[in-house]
Amino acid sequence: MRQIIKSNRQPDSLRQWKSSFYRSNRKSATYRDLQRNHVKFFELKEFLKKEQYNLCCYCCNILDEADCHIEHFVPQSVDSSSQLDYHNLFVSCNGYVQDISTIDEESCGHRRKDWYDRSLIVSPTDPECEKIFVFLSNGEVIPEAHNDKAHAMIEHFGLDSYALTKARGAAIDIALQSIGFFNDSIDEEALKGELEFNQNPDADGNLPPFCDAVSYILERL
Repeated sequence: MRQIIKSNRQPDSLRQWKSSFYRSNRKSATYRDLQRNHVKFFELKEFLKKEQYNLCCYCCNILDEADCHIEHFVPQSVDSSSQLDYHNLFVSCNGYVQDISTIDEESCGHRRKDWYDRSLIVSPTDPECEKIFVFLSNGEVIPEAHNDKAHAMIEHFGLDSYALTKARGAAIDIALQSIGFFNDSIDEEALKGELEFNQNPDADGNLPPFCDAVSYILERL
């Protein structure tokens, strides 16, 4: 996971739409009401994707418009009052890795369904989400030092799924090859460049898939 930095205030577009809905209907809007307004729903989804650098809020795979959804970190079944709370809304992939997955909903938001244990779950906005996982060069992810939260997150969000492990491993391999790691001669300038590539958004505001895992490995060489 990679920490997501949210604004202190909700997007103007969402705030204005909720106010307008209330004035017109004399009641607060629901998430379903937002879904019915395709333009506003799309605007919100694009806003959330942009602040996540177009990466899934859980696995850090690149977001495909046709294979992602707005995710309620605190599920609507747990707290319906937060269903349109900007700070509770993220974008998750649907748990299918192109050309690798053989089943749907193998990981991330759809995999966890309505699981929410306040003592174990870690929000993508919490800096802790970057500290509790250990990535291995083959793409595996394991908990940091018997961390119960990491163990629960990996289990319930399927972060150790076959498809994610393979995809992460491939991304790590490409980075290691580019710096000469497999030739037993690491190019320090190339290493610096790979770290910058994986830690700084490009001109379009995007980060590469699995940049969290790749950075973890490169920083420990």
